[in-house]
Amino acid sequence: MLTNEDNVIGFVVGGAYSKGTLVQLQNRVHEEIEVGYCVVAESGRGSYLMIVNDIIADSPGTAVTVNMARKPTFTKHLLSDILLTSKLNCIPIACASGDRVDEALTIPDYLSKCKLLTEDAAEAFYGKIDWQKRYPLGTIRPSEYSVPLDVSVMVQNSFGIFGKSGTGKSVLGNLLAAYILLYSKNSVLAGEDIPTTQLIFDMHSEYGLKLKTPSQTILAPGVAQSFPEEFKVYCVDHELVGEIEKEFKRGTLAKEFRIKKEKIEVEDIIALSELLKI
Repeated sequence: MLTNEDNVIGFVVGGAYSKGTLVQLQNRVHEEIEVGYCVVAESGRGSYLMIVNDIIADSPGTAVTVNMARKPTFTKHLLSDILLTSKLNCIPIACASGDRVDEALTIPDYLSKCKLLTEDAAEAFYGKIDWQKRYPLGTIRPSEYSVPLDVSVMVQNSFGIFGKSGTGKSVLGNLLAAYILLYSKNSVLAGEDIPTTQLIFDMHSEYGLKLKTPSQTILAPGVAQSFPEEFKVYCVDHELVGEIEKEFKRGTLAKEFRIKKEKIEVEDIIALSELLKI
């Protein structure tokens, strides 16, 4: 089993792959569970990793006709257990069978026992952090398990970071840039791969200088400042170059980016004519 018996919260009572799996809570108050928690359902086929998408406090029509206010406390608890039910709507993410983990393409069977995710269960789905290829990305609720990101797989394909302002896109971007750098150095030292080169277009100086919140509060140094020997920073603004050299005082962290006029072609001028109003 992937999880401890103490973490049992209920069992599967229905659902649909397009809408989610319904889990009826047992010996649990739905206020103890939050949206975003992860649950493991154990069926005959394997273990399903699911994320809580919705919490439902349900009651049949007969419960509405019962005047609970006039009942003794003991009777209230008894009727609540009989008439009132709490369910979770869970989205299946992955299915683990033995050492194999695949995308969940179905839902767990009826009466599959469901348990809150533990660190051991999470490790069975995501693996271990090794600081060579797998690096910690964040925790998964309700456990404190740090989810590893396999950088060797990530750099083989295109990927994107999406989210509204203030959700941490730049923080994650700096973290991924640092992990790609560390992975590249480890791979070269081990003779396993060629170096991975990063080209970052930093429009707000969040990678080359300092990482800031939308209100301009400084959070941490940018990845180029943290690894000055590994990155070359170029600025089109010569005043910004001077500010960087004055602030950090450890050699030329940034250089002014200039293009020789001999390198400019007619096609470049045409492409920029509307922007430069020429």
